[in-house]
Amino acid sequence: MAEDRSIDILDHLLYLLKKKYFIGGLFVSLFVVSYLSIFFFVDEQFEATALIIPSEQDQLGGFSSLLKNLPSVSLGIGGLKKNTGTEIFVTIIYSRTNLENMVKKFDLQKDYDLDSREKTVRRLEKNIMAEENDNGAFEIVVRSKDRTKAANMANYIVDELNRTMIGLNVRKSRENREFLEARYNELKVLLKNSEDSLKYFQEKSGILEAENQTQATLEGLIKLESDLAVKEVEYSVMEQLYGKNSPQINSSKLAVDEYRQKLKEIKAGKGDFTSFISVKNLPGGTMQYFRYFRDVKIYNTILEFILPLYEQAKFEEQKNIPVLQIIDRAAPPEIRAYPKRVLTSLAISVGLMFFVLVYLIISQVLKNSVNPKIIALRKELGYKT
Repeated sequence: MAEDRSIDILDHLLYLLKKKYFIGGLFVSLFVVSYLSIFFFVDEQFEATALIIPSEQDQLGGFSSLLKNLPSVSLGIGGLKKNTGTEIFVTIIYSRTNLENMVKKFDLQKDYDLDSREKTVRRLEKNIMAEENDNGAFEIVVRSKDRTKAANMANYIVDELNRTMIGLNVRKSRENREFLEARYNELKVLLKNSEDSLKYFQEKSGILEAENQTQATLEGLIKLESDLAVKEVEYSVMEQLYGKNSPQINSSKLAVDEYRQKLKEIKAGKGDFTSFISVKNLPGGTMQYFRYFRDVKIYNTILEFILPLYEQAKFEEQKNIPVLQIIDRAAPPEIRAYPKRVLTSLAISVGLMFFVLVYLIISQVLKNSVNPKIIALRKELGYKT
């Protein structure tokens, strides 16, 4: 029975050992042919790297730093993610506008030997690697056949990224300034009209100030309504900065609702405000005085709040400073990044040799096996021993 067995693994190894010179020579030949093919037919590619980090400059047109410093504001500005800047960088770099500008500027359609701009843009996108590294810096890597062009393209991306970010910040600051300017001009008109109305009422009625018994009620109402007005302005500013549906404005909206509820209670003399006289019980003349005097106080309070924001917006609109901190500008690389000729040639040679060895073993099995099934298969294939 032992004589009828098929060739085992040791037989295969012994057979291959006998062919060692053939196998060795074939491997060397495959390696040389693979290397020369890569050398002559595969273009070299060079990678240039630029390294940047986002500056600490406010991404909201300068408002968040100012709002956080105002004692009456608690807006949760910290809700902004620190990596927001790098996410914007990726969006700008891979934007179609930026890629098409690079294709045109560096004549990449000719470099890539492609017949359409669409294909060139897709190829360029694959040759740009932009991501945040483990150290928190942002890397921009560009691959090209020309080492100098690779560096120029990487530096172009950095410059365009900086220019675009400055433009976005200036535009945001301008929108903020226009928004606050409209509110500021509107408030100045309202304040003037209120002051004129109060002065006219005082001259006509002879009421220069409220009676002592209603003074506490008037002061409480005016203080609360002034605070509510400021909170409403805060909310409108937050809505301008973040958008109506942004989660950052939830706390501001809750504050507005809370102040409105308190004002409703104090006007009705309910809750913690029962010591105050209900507004509906105020004397007619006092009530009218309260309305004029309240408007003057509220508009003054809002102006005190909004004027620093407006001045800051005007300042931010004029800023044109870089928003990127460049750690390393790209330089022409000395060593190619692709192809790795030795490793690639070795991988190709090993792969081809695997198939050659399998072929040799199968041939040996077909030639020498006494297994009836293999003998039948050998006859079917017309294999000659």
